[in-house]
Amino acid sequence: MQVFGVDFAERLLPQSESEWRDRMFAELQLHMPRMQRAHAVPAEFLGWFLGEADSLVANAPAAERESLCERINALLADAGLSDRYCP
Repeated sequence: MQVFGVDFAERLLPQSESEWRDRMFAELQLHMPRMQRAHAVPAEFLGWFLGEADSLVANAPAAERESLCERINALLADAGLSDRYCP
């Protein structure tokens, strides 16, 4: 988006694949509490969560998937859930 000749899109968007993954992970973390409140049934919440986690992991290089899964599992544990993510 340009405003007065300045391209703000380049300033707002992450530049590398790793930055995009970190941003996606931060979005997942940010929305978890709201989505848990929105879904009274844990299976409904997990359906949403697993879809987001699958997308995140599927777009990561193989070398980063294990550490990303560990970060996702930490989110689940922090939310008080005993479920673990492993694609």
